[in-house]
Amino acid sequence: MEDSDNSKSLQLKAEGLQVSDPKNILNNYPIFFAFPKSRSENFPIALGLAKAATIHGEQSIEGRTLYWAGFTLSASDLEVAAELLRIAGGWVGTFTKINGQKISHPFSAYLTLSCYQEALQCLNHAAHCHKIIDDPFHKDYKPCSQTLEIHRPQFLDGGNSIETTEEVKEFVFPCKKMLEASMHHPQFSFKRMHQVSSQEQIQAAAVQYGINICPFFDVNSFKEAGVRTRTIRIPLSNMGTCE
Repeated sequence: MEDSDNSKSLQLKAEGLQVSDPKNILNNYPIFFAFPKSRSENFPIALGLAKAATIHGEQSIEGRTLYWAGFTLSASDLEVAAELLRIAGGWVGTFTKINGQKISHPFSAYLTLSCYQEALQCLNHAAHCHKIIDDPFHKDYKPCSQTLEIHRPQFLDGGNSIETTEEVKEFVFPCKKMLEASMHHPQFSFKRMHQVSSQEQIQAAAVQYGINICPFFDVNSFKEAGVRTRTIRIPLSNMGTCE
């Protein structure tokens, strides 16, 4: 590599991979990707993608060549970064850092980047990211549907009941992706007896699911949105009698 004002030096230190250069690429670029030469048939593709990044380079460390690339959050960079992550994210020796977070599960990160790309195409990302759910602390709440279960009880007294209404709180949930059933993660649900806040439960799950790297993810978006009315039936046997 030629020495110049723009030359880059990649170093491995005890605490992990770091980039040393005047522009602090590792810290100044929201997506940083580094990978070694691989025998994979996809290596030429990965190398081509790295060279398409906003900034890229290579460095020989103890006879081993390491290729690196820094990406911005522009639509074009995101498309390249997501594909590079999909192809080479699981290779031994690969290092990825997104929004300051070291990536341990590259496929989850790939899915999150792909979702973020979709959100960028929307006039308002909240329309893509957020979801209105029923009160998650209601006894009838079902995590799989994010709504209250509809009861159709079979009354022992022959079906004598009355129809009434109930007001149900609705909440804005900050990431609908987290609520979707996944083969890689358990269905998210709030733990009523947990000693941490709802926002802290959401944030912890986002780390587990690889969603915390999304620039649009904000636990403070979780809040009460309003109320809706639902119809319920109550058996007459549950009603008090007048004397």
